[in-house]
Amino acid sequence: MSMDIQKGKLVGQQGPGSIYIDTDGSSYIISSADKWYNPNIKNKHINQVDLELHDVRLEKILNVDKFLEVPDYRTTHAKGQVVNTKLQIPVARFPLLEYCSKCGNLNQAKPTYGGKSRRCIYCKKKRNFIQFPIIVMCKNGHIYDFPYFFFIHTGTSKDENCKYQWVERKGTSILDWTLRCTCGAAHSLAGVTGRSNDGGGSPYVNEMRGAKCMGKMPWAGENKEHECHETPIAVLKNALNVYRPETIEALSLASDKSQFSSSISFEELFYQEFERLNTSIDNDDKEKLNVHQSFSVDSNKIIKSVNEVRRLQQLVVQTNFHREEPSDDLENYEKATQDSVDSLVFSYEYKDRTWYPAKKEYGEGVFIELNSAVLESWQDTLSVRERYDNCSKRVGSFYLKERFSNPSSILIHTLSHALIKEFSKSSGYPMTSIRERLYLDEGSQGILLYVTDSDKAGTYGGLVRLAKKEKFELILNKAIRNIEWCSSDPVCYEIGGQTGQGIQNSNGAACHNCIFVPSTSCSNRNCFLDRDYLSREESETRITRWFGFL
Repeated sequence: MSMDIQKGKLVGQQGPGSIYIDTDGSSYIISSADKWYNPNIKNKHINQVDLELHDVRLEKILNVDKFLEVPDYRTTHAKGQVVNTKLQIPVARFPLLEYCSKCGNLNQAKPTYGGKSRRCIYCKKKRNFIQFPIIVMCKNGHIYDFPYFFFIHTGTSKDENCKYQWVERKGTSILDWTLRCTCGAAHSLAGVTGRSNDGGGSPYVNEMRGAKCMGKMPWAGENKEHECHETPIAVLKNALNVYRPETIEALSLASDKSQFSSSISFEELFYQEFERLNTSIDNDDKEKLNVHQSFSVDSNKIIKSVNEVRRLQQLVVQTNFHREEPSDDLENYEKATQDSVDSLVFSYEYKDRTWYPAKKEYGEGVFIELNSAVLESWQDTLSVRERYDNCSKRVGSFYLKERFSNPSSILIHTLSHALIKEFSKSSGYPMTSIRERLYLDEGSQGILLYVTDSDKAGTYGGLVRLAKKEKFELILNKAIRNIEWCSSDPVCYEIGGQTGQGIQNSNGAACHNCIFVPSTSCSNRNCFLDRDYLSREESETRITRWFGFL
C-alpha cells in the first residue's frame, strides 16, 4: 500500500506514532523515525549524508551530532544505482479491529492490509470492512486496538458458544452502539470514551473493571507489551488529543560555531535570536536571517522599533511525542534535555540517539521590539499588579504560568494576537499561516510575526512590506481600535475580571469573539490574554492610559 503525505507534516503533525487518515477513510500509523532511513527491499540505496541538517545551537542543546531531513519520494531516469530515490516512509494499518459494513461482524485485520474488501465469515461474501472508530491510549504514548472481546465479556467468562462477535449499530452516535457475542454477552459503548469530569478517572477503566495499559507501540513495528502504570483511556481515532508532537523550533543563525557557547539554555536560545532581530548584532549569514531596521520610536513610547525580517530560516526538530495533554516549547525543551527520558520517535530497541528528524522552513516576518522601561513602569502600578495577582491566584498550577510570569508578558501576547488579525487582512496570508514567536524576558521583549514555507524560495514579501512605517502605523491603530470593544461585552470583560475565562481561567477580557487566533498561530493555546491590559476603553489598567504606542 502507498499514499501521498506532505513531507513537511512528517515532522510534527504527522510524525512517528501519529495516525494518518487517507482519502478513502482508511487510517494508518506512521512508523518510528529510525525505520525511515534503513535500507530494505524498497529503499535499497540510502545515503544519510545527503539528508543531514545541521544547527550548532540545537545540536548542543539536544546533545546530538546532526538532524536528518524527512526523505521525499523522487524518481530518476538516470541509469544504474541512484541513491535516495524512491524512498518510502513505512506505515502500518491501524487500528486493526474492523467490522463488516453489512452485518457488523468484528474482524482483526493484518497490519499490511490495504483497501476495505474482505470475506465476512458471517455473510459468506466479500464485504467492505470499516475500521473500528475507538482506540485505547495513554499519556505515555502507548496505543492499541479496542479490546472488544474482553469488553463484551466483562464480568462473564468465555464459553463454547463464543464463535464470533459483532457490533449492533443503533442510533446516530457511535456511543449508542452495543458490542455483542454469540454466547449472549453484550456491553454498550455509552460513556466509554474520554476522562471523567474530575479529569482523573477513566470511564474505559471503570467499564473494564480496572483494566491496565497494555503498553503497546505499533508504530515501532512490534506487538509486544511494555510495562506501563499510566491510566488508559478510550478515544475516537481521529480525536485531536491522540497525538501531541514535541517539537523544538529555532531560527537558524550564523554557521560559525565559535559564536556560541558550549552549553546553551532555552532562555539563551531566544536571547541570541532577539539580539539579531533587533539588529544589535548583525547576522553574518543573510541567507539564514536577513534583518533591516524599518523605523525606531521615541524613548517614551511602548514600541521601541520595528524591523523588516526579509528572510528567515527555521529548523523544526521533533524530539518526542505524547498523547492527551498538549505542551509548550519550554516543556518540550526540558524533556528533550533529560537523559532519562526515552524518545518515542525511535523504536524501543534503537540505541543510536545521535540525531532527530527535522525539517527546514523558509519565510519572512516583522519584528516589533518593545520598550522594556515603559513596560516596567506600567506594570508597577497598583491596579495592574492587583489584576495580575488575581489572575495568578485563580490559575493555580499551570504549565504555561511560568512563561507568563508578569503583566507585561500578557500584554505582549495580547498585542501579538491583535496584530495577527490585522496582518492577515493586509498581507494576503490567511490568519492560520501567520505565527508568533514571543520574546518575554525583561530587557529583551519583542514579537516576531512570521510566515514560513518548506520551499527554499521562501515566501513572497506580503508580510514584510507591512513593516514600513506608514503601513505599520495604520495597521497598529486598527488593531488597537478593534479590540477596544468585543461583541460579547459586557459579558467578556466582566467574567474576565471576576472569575477569568478560557483554559484554567487564565484569560481576562479575551474570548473567541475578540482576541483568540487559530491554534496554528498561537503556541500558547490562546491562554494568558487580556484586552484590559492593552486598550479596552473603560479599563483602568490599560497601558494606553499612560503611554502611546508610536
